[in-house]
Amino acid sequence: MAVGGTFWLALNNTESERQTKAANAKLLDTAQDAAARMGNDKTRDELIQARTRLLAGNRATSDNPVKDIIARLPILADDYNKLNQDKAHTAQAMATDFNLCWGPLIYFTLSEFDRRVDQIKEELGTEKDSLKITKDEGFDFTKIDGAQDDRPLHPNARTISMGKVQLYVVYSRAVITPYGMSNATLVFAIRGGSRVREDPFMLEMGLTDGSTALAHQLHATPGAAFPKPIDGIPPQEVTTRIKAGIVTTLERFLVAERAERKK
Repeated sequence: MAVGGTFWLALNNTESERQTKAANAKLLDTAQDAAARMGNDKTRDELIQARTRLLAGNRATSDNPVKDIIARLPILADDYNKLNQDKAHTAQAMATDFNLCWGPLIYFTLSEFDRRVDQIKEELGTEKDSLKITKDEGFDFTKIDGAQDDRPLHPNARTISMGKVQLYVVYSRAVITPYGMSNATLVFAIRGGSRVREDPFMLEMGLTDGSTALAHQLHATPGAAFPKPIDGIPPQEVTTRIKAGIVTTLERFLVAERAERKK
């Protein structure tokens, strides 16, 4: 009889444990739903950890620490909003820093490109009318991740077409998060027909440094790195490399156009 009594006592204890775990799970589900609706990742993760501990043990609902979390939800929500505001301020500061440090070099590169194109038009003489040019001066240098922004991520800063060949100067915006930034690039790309596909020159700009790279017929040469210009003015050798890259690009463009014309 004693053995039977012990068996039923153990069975009842097991059933009680199941009921306690079920009650804890239901309470935590409710709390997690509330946290999810608030978008509070910190609270959500805290609740998940608590749920893991509680489901593995035998804790009475009255001892459930999740009650304290639920009671603190308004405070946690305020902390969460403040954290998001701080993140937004950090991202905006990074965007401002990028504009101040890299903006002058981007404008210089495009201005140098325009100057060389004007020289080519003069040299072409009667052929200059076949050279079609578009310019975009209104694109932004950066994009803050998560912010409302319907502007293109990869705008064409310049396009030149002549015959069947096109030259695109494509700017890829730096995407900024509170934790870092993807590099921005200014790529000079030549396209035409089914066989012309070259990226003769690229300028890359990052959080701490930048680089220039020349490529001929898609066989890239190693890029030349340089530190971020804190005052917006890079070393002279950088501007010299940019000028050389633009000359190489325009030369490749004209050669490709002549070759396509002869086909």
